[in-house]
Amino acid sequence: MSSGSAAAAQQLTGNIFVRGSNFSGRTDWIRRRTGLGVGEGPPDFEAAYVRPEVHNCISGWASTVDQELHLSPADFSVVSHLVKSSCLNKLGQRNPFTLSGGEQAFLAIATALAVGTTACGIDCAAEQLDDFHRSLLFQWLSKTVSQDSSARLIADNRLDNPEVLSGTVLECLGNGSAPLITPNLKVVSAIGPCRLGLEDIWFRYGKRSEWVLQGASLALQPANAYLLSGQNGSGKSTTAKLLTGLLKPAKGSVTVDGKPVDVWQNPARLIAYHFQNPDLQLFGESVDEELSNCGAAREMQETVIETFGLKEVLQLHPLDLPFVLRKRVALAATICMNRPWVILDEPTLGQDSEAATNIARILKSLVASGTGVIIISHCEWFDHLVDARPLSISGGRVLMGSPT
Repeated sequence: MSSGSAAAAQQLTGNIFVRGSNFSGRTDWIRRRTGLGVGEGPPDFEAAYVRPEVHNCISGWASTVDQELHLSPADFSVVSHLVKSSCLNKLGQRNPFTLSGGEQAFLAIATALAVGTTACGIDCAAEQLDDFHRSLLFQWLSKTVSQDSSARLIADNRLDNPEVLSGTVLECLGNGSAPLITPNLKVVSAIGPCRLGLEDIWFRYGKRSEWVLQGASLALQPANAYLLSGQNGSGKSTTAKLLTGLLKPAKGSVTVDGKPVDVWQNPARLIAYHFQNPDLQLFGESVDEELSNCGAAREMQETVIETFGLKEVLQLHPLDLPFVLRKRVALAATICMNRPWVILDEPTLGQDSEAATNIARILKSLVASGTGVIIISHCEWFDHLVDARPLSISGGRVLMGSPT
C-alpha cells in the first residue's frame, strides 16, 4: 500500500478499489482487512473474502443455489435485487457445483456481499463475469455504496478506470514479480497440424436438464487463434471439454480433418486444455515434475520455463504457490503437452496487464508455429491483443462472429 494508505484504509467504508501489479501486496492487504491475515488474530465473522478460485468459496453444504444463498444468518434482502436481476434468478434449484465458472463467481460474490457486513473482499473473482453481469454488479455496488457502513474491497485486473465508479482508489506499491519473458516458442507437434470441428453436437448435463448445445457445428483451421465468447453459462467451457474429449455428447461427433473421431476414447490426444481453475490440472509434487510429466522434450520444457518465469519455483509444490503462479504453471504445462491444438479457459485470470500482454505474445508465437488456439476470455482489452477470429455461443449453437 502506498505510504500512509494502509492505516487510513482501516477507517474507510464503501467501495475501495485496490490497484497494483501482481505481487504488489494487494491480496495480502485485502485478506488482512477481512480478518484472514497471518498473525492478525481471529477472523472477523462479519467479513467475507472471495478469491479468484471461486469454487473454494462455495460451502459444499448446500445442495441448491437457493440453499447456498440462505445458508448463513445474514440479511439476504441486502442482495435480493442483485440476485433477481442475474443469472442466479433461474438457477435456484441447481447444485452450485454444476454451475459454470462465471455463475459460481456471481454466486460467491452475492453470498459474500450478504455476509460481509463489516468488510467484503472481491479479489479478482469478478474477472470471470461476462459484460452484463459485471455491469450489473458494479452498478449495484455504486447504487448501494451509501446504504451501509461496510467496506467493499475490490481488486480486478479488468478495471482500467475504477475512478469512474463510486468509491475510493488505493494503490499497492510493493515490488512486483519479474515480468514474463517471451521468446518465440518453436513448438512443432509430433502429430502435425489438423483441422478441427464439431458436427451436429447435442449435449446436456443429465437427462432432466436443459440442452446446453443443440445441433452445434463448427469448422476450425490450424495455425489460427479463435476467441470463443458468450454469456456465463452459455456453454463455452462445455464446448471446450467436448472438443478435448472430457465430455461425450448425446449426439454428434468431433471431426479431425473432416472425419469423425472418438476423442473421448483418448482425451487430450489432439488438444491440450487449460482449465479456468488451474488446480484441476496440477498433479506433480513439484513444478519441475509437473512440466516433465507433460511429455515435451527437455529443451522445450526449458524454453517454456524461461518463458513463464518459473526458474525460481521449480522445486516447489504447485499447489503451495499463490493463485497467480498456479495459473502460470498450468498454462506452461498445457503448452508442454505439445499438441496441435490448445484451448485456454480464462488464461489471464488474476494476471496484471503486463502479464496478460505477454501471454498474448506467447499465444501469437504458438499460432506462428502452426498451433491452433482457442481462447475463452471475458477480458475485452486482452481479446484485442491476440488478434483472434471471433466465435460465439447463442441458443445452443456455436457461431462464427461476435454475438449481436
